[in-house]
Amino acid sequence: MTGKLNIINEPIRSYQAGSKERISLQKKYDELSENKIEIPIIINGEKIKTGDIGKCVMPHDHQEVLATYHKASDKWCTRLLTPRLMLGMNGQKPILSIELIYFVKRAPS
Repeated sequence: MTGKLNIINEPIRSYQAGSKERISLQKKYDELSENKIEIPIIINGEKIKTGDIGKCVMPHDHQEVLATYHKASDKWCTRLLTPRLMLGMNGQKPILSIELIYFVKRAPS
């Protein structure tokens, strides 16, 4: 590296009551707390809704739900990993990852 780096930190904001930053932040906070979202499982681009629902809550107010998400069971993990495991059986290098370790640990004995 021959050139001098020109590093600039983002500005420090005060977020004092009535400030432009505070009003903008409060507006986004209100928007997120009013519009609950649903998070599906996504496998190979396909959105899957299992009906087994979990809740994403505000860290400071556990009664306030920001979103719901669909929980994945062993069935969905198998559906995700089976095609990837098969790649190794067709002359290609099989996957070796955390996913494979999870799959093997969860497999029925």
